Amino acid sequence: MKLDFQNHKSLVIALSGGIDSYVCTYAALKQGIRVSGFHAITARPVAKMERSSAKWLANSKNFYLEITDFRQMLETQVGYLSFEAIALDELDTDREFGDGGGVSVTAFTTILSCMIYYAHIAGKDGVVVGMTKEQASGRDAIGAFSDLESSINKLNPKANSAPNILAPLRSLSKQEIIKLGFDLKVPFEKTWSCTSPQQTVRHCGKCAGCQARRNGFNASGIDDPTDYHD
Repeated sequence: MKLDFQNHKSLVIALSGGIDSYVCTYAALKQGIRVSGFHAITARPVAKMERSSAKWLANSKNFYLEITDFRQMLETQVGYLSFEAIALDELDTDREFGDGGGVSVTAFTTILSCMIYYAHIAGKDGVVVGMTKEQASGRDAIGAFSDLESSINKLNPKANSAPNILAPLRSLSKQEIIKLGFDLKVPFEKTWSCTSPQQTVRHCGKCAGCQARRNGFNASGIDDPTDYHD
């Protein structure tokens, strides 16, 4: 299986430190694409583990990692959530930005907008988000991304077109992503999925992120190397 990066030669990948972002990175590097990472620091207790995982990958593969501090967004919902749930955070408003662009201002779109801005000034062709089939289900994710690109272009009309937003995993389930990662020799033990509200150095085994991780490994038939607390 080969992920579709739409023939882009240089990309910024949203590097959360989770399985999906690792698989996107390994797949892009295998295709010879020039990669940079973008990691958002949040106020969640597990943020240190996420950052450690993201930095390990950037160091091991020798690419630049842009780390941006979003800890002022205290309730940012980042993790294994549906696309609809991602939008339900403290930055939701009834307003739209741009001229009729139809894009709500949320923490998700704010972080993604910052990522696009970084990609633009770094001269990258596009940005990659690790959205899965489960997360994209019931939503026109590509249409939403197109609206966001359009809105950003309207905010800065004198600049060149905003980099494209790619979601190459959107048609793959978690178990399919894990199988692809196995083929790409992704070091799953280095990834982090836990979204527990308690600071820990082990996966809790109970939160939505851990459950999706466990279920994905179980369904794929691939050994799960994760150290779960429970």
